[in-house]
Amino acid sequence: LMTNNNFMKLATLKLTVICFLLLSTSMLAQEGKLNRADKKFDQYAYVDARKMYLEIAEEGYASAELFQKLGDSYYFNAKYEDAEKWYQKLINNYPDQIKAEYYFRYAQTLRALKNYAKADEMMLKFDEETGDDLRATLFVQSPDYLKQIGYQKSKYTIEDIRSINSRYSDFAPTEYEGKLIFATTRDTGGASKRIHKWNNQPFLDLYQTKVGEQSGSFTKPTRFSNKLNSKFHESTTAFSKDGNTVYFTRNNYNQGSYKKNKNGTNLLKIYKSTKEGDSWSTPVEMPFNSDEYSTAHPALNADNSRLYFASDMEGTIGLSDIWYVEIDENGNYGAPKNIGRPFNTEGRETFPFVSTNGDLYFASDGHVGFGGFDIFHADIEPSGWADPVNLGAPINNGEAQLSLFITADGKKGYYSNEGAKDSGS
Repeated sequence: LMTNNNFMKLATLKLTVICFLLLSTSMLAQEGKLNRADKKFDQYAYVDARKMYLEIAEEGYASAELFQKLGDSYYFNAKYEDAEKWYQKLINNYPDQIKAEYYFRYAQTLRALKNYAKADEMMLKFDEETGDDLRATLFVQSPDYLKQIGYQKSKYTIEDIRSINSRYSDFAPTEYEGKLIFATTRDTGGASKRIHKWNNQPFLDLYQTKVGEQSGSFTKPTRFSNKLNSKFHESTTAFSKDGNTVYFTRNNYNQGSYKKNKNGTNLLKIYKSTKEGDSWSTPVEMPFNSDEYSTAHPALNADNSRLYFASDMEGTIGLSDIWYVEIDENGNYGAPKNIGRPFNTEGRETFPFVSTNGDLYFASDGHVGFGGFDIFHADIEPSGWADPVNLGAPINNGEAQLSLFITADGKKGYYSNEGAKDSGS
């Protein structure tokens, strides 16, 4: 007969085995969810990845990588209050596992939230960890950067174009034949609404609105061209000076062919279309595109001899750099060239624009600014461009300022403020 003591030992053993099996099953389920979330994250499906990461965190799981990716899922959508929460958890709980880049992202997040003192502490840590990163060097060389940035503030008058902005993203403005062309994720009420998993908004299309003679007057926005718009993203147009050629950004999708890189991610490419009467030709992609990296946000110089763009192709210094190709008199394109330092940093440089007189403008989170993306300006000089300067307040304000366009006379410009509810000029 089994004694009470032996019975209790057997019962305890069975309970231990059951608990172990339950724990193993739970761990396997959690590991599977993490793998699925990581796959979504690597494909830039930040909204879907974030949902799974949050569920895992609520179940009590914690790691440096989890907190990094939760912070990133908000950071790359300019949701800085939420990003700050997870980056702070990372810094506080895993001080020995922090990659240098996260001191920088945390600092940028804190700047966007106007916590400049703590942001400066993080940038000093970033400098200690890296030493030769241009972003850290620029910070150390500009201890009074807030005073320098604020110096520009009396130059500009800012107006929100409420008559054409939507509750979604509206950006990448360009003037063309008396119209303002821009990209928007606004829902037009179609039968099928496709949602992009980066930010949970509809896919971008190109829209147009006629610019009125009265300042700030615009007609109701309508779709720009059915030949250019597709069921995926289109944005950032650049028109030739004769108005017969347009370069624009689109997902790697053309004539029904949807392509991915070796990791299964659909990237961005620059396409070109030419005027055919009142319509546009079927777009063709640029010869310097690739399925394995992105090219985006084209901009032409005044004589159309150079096409500038942003890319993360081989040779890029940071997450994205500004590049250009020469265009000869026969319309042939040279090999891509990186515009180099001090314009490109180890961060993100994007949305280049060259004014009529040759000045360079671009958006960057690598140069010293208010946090998020700021817009920078480099004057043209006989020997090239001068060092870039932050445009300052009120254009830059710690949110995400992007896609500046300046009219030919230099008296007016448009840009987007992606951190605000309404984007516009």
